[in-house]
Amino acid sequence: MKFERAGSASNDIARHMTELLPLLDSDTIVCHIPTAPKRIRVRGYDQARLIAKSIAKQRGYSFMPVLNRVSSTRQLGASREERFAQAKQAFELSKRYDINGKNVLIVDDVTTSGATIEAAAKILNKHGSNIVDAVVFAQAVE
Repeated sequence: MKFERAGSASNDIARHMTELLPLLDSDTIVCHIPTAPKRIRVRGYDQARLIAKSIAKQRGYSFMPVLNRVSSTRQLGASREERFAQAKQAFELSKRYDINGKNVLIVDDVTTSGATIEAAAKILNKHGSNIVDAVVFAQAVE
């Protein structure tokens, strides 16, 4: 999906993820880890966004792109320590959304160190989210 311009695979990937995802509160907000703008221009889509939207639709949750990427540093090839340092400054909360007291499900396509999801969860918690859960499709081995 990511490297072969197969954006339509997002529905199948989301279906597999949804089958394994426990039942969450019906008012859960689904968001995604935003891909760097340069990668979106190359691929023509943000794969995590497509998957998140499909999960939200399949489960009847609200999809809200509550995170903005403010750093476009590529983590591919970075060490574990570098990933955590980069991720701390990679995101901010979109001012368009209020997540105070809300349960949020973060969706990403691949995780390696967990740094990206951890950084995103910290931002969501800092802005008052109630419970933050995460789901990823695959884990890369460092």
